[in-house]
Amino acid sequence: MKTSWIQRYRTPADVRLDVPIETSVRIPLHKGRIFAKALSGLLVALGSGVALTLGVLGTLRHYGELSQEIMLAIAVLGGLAAMLRGISQLQDAEAGLVVGPRGLTIHAGGVSTLNPIPWSAVSGLETKRHRGLPYVAVQLRDAERFLPERGVLGGWLSAFNRRIAGGALTISPQWLQVSMPDLESLLRRYFAHYGNPRK
Repeated sequence: MKTSWIQRYRTPADVRLDVPIETSVRIPLHKGRIFAKALSGLLVALGSGVALTLGVLGTLRHYGELSQEIMLAIAVLGGLAAMLRGISQLQDAEAGLVVGPRGLTIHAGGVSTLNPIPWSAVSGLETKRHRGLPYVAVQLRDAERFLPERGVLGGWLSAFNRRIAGGALTISPQWLQVSMPDLESLLRRYFAHYGNPRK
């Protein structure tokens, strides 16, 4: 069975995971992947923008279907949003994930928690996959209390995430400098020590 690039990734030697359980572990963001994400967002926005411009010029003459223009406009906005998010993360000096006695602080993959989510709020951890990419789904007691307010759209996305991803919060090694086995082991180690597993 073919393995994805994320499964072959190894945790860099300078990311120390073998610290005492009373210490916090800081996992940096993977700036190379974030740069690639920002660049791909820019390319999508440019390509869709060019196609949209040519399509609009074509519709002025032929009154073509507007649905294509709407889809291209959405692609332009999505590409620009991905690019701007990537640029913001490239300038960010904060760790992508902090795992410690007080809980989890996440600042990666579109999720940012202002304060640590305490281990007492975590009811379980599950390793899952979506489109071949592994991640850890974190089940939370009273998720709305710990996740930042994100408005109507954010609330809809959060509910969608819970249904599709299997947890109020997901942690993927995709944007972090850590391998999937190390991420799983780290989270389970702290959860076993500080958490209250679901009965």
